[in-house]
Amino acid sequence: MLPTLTEEFKNIEEKSRADLPEKTRELTEALNDAKEVSASESKAIRRRLRRIDDAILAEPE
Repeated sequence: MLPTLTEEFKNIEEKSRADLPEKTRELTEALNDAKEVSASESKAIRRRLRRIDDAILAEPE
């Protein structure tokens, strides 16, 4: 006998609730990785801007 639509939804809900902690952990890890990359890129951009600023200030007028 095929499950009813209500039974299907209940099964999907149970699986989703069981998967939630793992999905939350994966999302948290991905967010932390993105924050690290963003911080690293920001540092690199600031260093590059400082070099450009230093080069401009070093030029004779």
